[in-house]
Amino acid sequence: MYFSIRGYVRPYTYGVEWILADHAGRILDGMGTLWARNHGMTQDDTLLSAVGIERGESLRALKVK
Repeated sequence: MYFSIRGYVRPYTYGVEWILADHAGRILDGMGTLWARNHGMTQDDTLLSAVGIERGESLRALKVK
């Protein structure tokens, strides 16, 4: 997913500088490098479907305040 928006956000900054929201406005926060580190992992290998992202779904990238 990151490769689709890499020209707009810096790598390894999900949850710190930006976050995704689905069409209903639900924030998708159970993933990303910061989440992985907080759970004792070096990288996030979470499947998109595990956090509720389905094929073809439209998402919005939001700047973290």
